[in-house]
Amino acid sequence: MTGLLVSLFLPWIAGSTWLWRTWRTANLPAVLGYGYLLGILAVTVLIRLWHVAGLELDFWSLAAVLALFAALPLLLPGPSRRESPRRGEPPWPWWRAENLIFAFFLVLVALRFGSILLDNVYRPLFSWDAWMNFAPKARVWFELGEIAPYASQKDWLRGASLEGAFTLGNWQGWDYPATVPLVMLWTALGLDAWHDDLIKLPWVFVGAALGLAAYGQFRHFGISRHIAMVLVYLLLSIPYVNVHMVLGGYADLWLATALCLGLLALMRWTTTGDKADLILALLFATFCFLIKKPGVIWGGLLLVSTGLAMLPRRITLVLGGLFATAAAALWIAGGIDITLPAMGRLRIDAEGIAFPYLGQRPLGFTDVSKVFVDSLFLSSNWHLFWYALVVMLPLGLAINPERLRQAAPFLFIGASVAAFLFIFFMIPRYSREAADLTTLNRALLHLVPSLFVFAAWWLWLKPAGPAPPPEP
Repeated sequence: MTGLLVSLFLPWIAGSTWLWRTWRTANLPAVLGYGYLLGILAVTVLIRLWHVAGLELDFWSLAAVLALFAALPLLLPGPSRRESPRRGEPPWPWWRAENLIFAFFLVLVALRFGSILLDNVYRPLFSWDAWMNFAPKARVWFELGEIAPYASQKDWLRGASLEGAFTLGNWQGWDYPATVPLVMLWTALGLDAWHDDLIKLPWVFVGAALGLAAYGQFRHFGISRHIAMVLVYLLLSIPYVNVHMVLGGYADLWLATALCLGLLALMRWTTTGDKADLILALLFATFCFLIKKPGVIWGGLLLVSTGLAMLPRRITLVLGGLFATAAAALWIAGGIDITLPAMGRLRIDAEGIAFPYLGQRPLGFTDVSKVFVDSLFLSSNWHLFWYALVVMLPLGLAINPERLRQAAPFLFIGASVAAFLFIFFMIPRYSREAADLTTLNRALLHLVPSLFVFAAWWLWLKPAGPAPPPEP
């Protein structure tokens, strides 16, 4: 149990200490929320480097290095912290209505997480992606004490793969990113034993990190504590978010959380200009690439949106016009088909689309609008989220039209929704998977937390910005 607790909390401490000393405009909930994902990213990078160095996977040696990483910020000169003003909020006496609302929804969140934690631990590991893609890799690496290679089924059967390579029952799984298996492996190394029930615990922690980060950023945007807590409760009580915390083993919640935290950092950077927010937006957009293949799309769109926001508006408009003109010209000329160095083939034409790393897919329109309507508005996966979103976005336009000047978040949301609709309406394979609900809801989960925080950012109070530096 000591190793389990170390595996769960040491990454959290490591990421949070770094952020606390370097992200001086952040409050404690934001630091803790971002710190957990930053610490997990550090763990997966550390294990990869350990493998490259040819070292045997030993938990306490890895933990010692991570502990040193966590202690390094304590040696750095700590800048004075500058937190957002509270805009004349009432004091804390518990009998005030605002504080009773805050306490009530905080208790609801705590009770919900208690039930999710119990369900997560008592439930066996039976989520499909877990036992077909991720857990077998983690189990093999744990038993061998090293990161053994995986090869495609075809290469493995032909004997043309690397010596000592393994393969998987899912013919695509061998090539999936290693981040999720490495999270499972880290927990198993801490336990010094393989327990299907306990290796799922980080899925509860990533849900907690999502709530903490969202609350901290909402507070920075000037939203009062009781409204921020209500919003966090609404976010964390979305049924499909809860399902992925309970089941454990899927990569989708990790991708959704990393993407949401990246967008929150981008929205904050557009209001404060704090370089730490910009770095976090870029970092978490890149993290999306390492979690799941669709993360290349969502993380790429977040990177592009952030990059364009770094440029003067006139240059952004010129680049956008040039890109649109070039795309139209290439389409009229028959499309584009090039091979990118060290990446692979990029092809876009009327017959199909091929992207490096994501593979090749034919194109053809399929009307799956009924499936979308049923899934978004009639099923119980999302509760009332989509109804609320339909109301919140027009209200945001009416209440805070000046938000449109901060174009980067709008660009990301618009491009992501357009890409999502294109994928499921124009690529026949994903149209079929939408029709039989194989991937539609899991793909929606990638964007739902981002859509939620975007709507809240647009609708509620204007951002307060950082407080002036203290008097000397």
